[in-house]
Amino acid sequence: MIRIYYAKDEKNMKGMIFKRSITVMSIITSMLMMFSLAFVNVQATIEPAISFWADPATVYFTTANATLGQKFNVTMWINTEVNASYLNTYSWQVKLTFNSTLLNATKASYTGGTTSAFFTGHANVPIPAIIDNVQGFVLIGESLLGSDIRAPANASLFYAEFEIMAEPDVNNTLTCGLNFDFSTGDCALLDSDLNDHIAEVTFKNGNFTFAPAPPDTTPPTIATPTQTPVSPVNANTSVAVSANITDGVGGSGVKNATLSYTANNLTWANVTMALSSGVWTGTIPGQVNGTTVQYKIIAYDIAGNVAVKDNTSLYYSYHVIPEFTGVLLIVMLMLAAGAIVAYRKKFVKLL
Repeated sequence: MIRIYYAKDEKNMKGMIFKRSITVMSIITSMLMMFSLAFVNVQATIEPAISFWADPATVYFTTANATLGQKFNVTMWINTEVNASYLNTYSWQVKLTFNSTLLNATKASYTGGTTSAFFTGHANVPIPAIIDNVQGFVLIGESLLGSDIRAPANASLFYAEFEIMAEPDVNNTLTCGLNFDFSTGDCALLDSDLNDHIAEVTFKNGNFTFAPAPPDTTPPTIATPTQTPVSPVNANTSVAVSANITDGVGGSGVKNATLSYTANNLTWANVTMALSSGVWTGTIPGQVNGTTVQYKIIAYDIAGNVAVKDNTSLYYSYHVIPEFTGVLLIVMLMLAAGAIVAYRKKFVKLL
């Protein structure tokens, strides 16, 4: 039997094809999203098999960016991807040691939640982490159930959280290893026949370093100063000069600031500036009429670095005028304004 398709049938069929295409695209998109999530655990740098390693391999702090009690994490990884079927993994255990006078372990847990990322998707028997901050070690492991095995792969096992317990002085750097201790039989890597292959493993330990902050060789930064009142200044009126002075991130801090000034280019005098609400301020005493005052700001940080703000050696300046000049100017302006009003009235009358 031959069926004849009319335009309506063709339209329906096109609609059906379109809907199926949308469905297929949705399935593909979902699969791609699932795959993207599945690879969240990928490590950028994989060590050659067969190996255990700590990431980051080096934990480095200075007193400029860390303090007592600060915490950090180190993640332990495994790679068994070699051409040897006997390395199908059934169980692993790791003992990580550290110097407990420098660090305390505050937490240790699998990277995949209830399992390591290495055993994700497999039924496991967890070995709860043992943390000993007296001897200084974290002991943790994991085993599969029944005949299940983990094919050769690389993935993370667990993470350990540490707290900094000691701080270096200016002359000493504190350092300790985050070491895999397999000498006492506490590290193991078993296959499905319970053969231990730990002797074939390369261990790449981690390292913790806490160093004094590097010497501060950078002088403070002095912003362009402001003065109150602005120039010209009435005779016998003191002038407040203010500026923001900072020592940058990791700097030793501003120790002091000095406002240095000269009247009519004679001897220089110094005024100690005071810090208030983040602004350094010094006051130049009132001067007599006709004086030209020049000034600059000098600042030291705790490390002894010095900065000078002197307007590129031109200095900042103001001129002192008689006290009555301000009043005289006001009177003159009033007289001028009165004259203008009188003129306008006369002009209007003439019209």
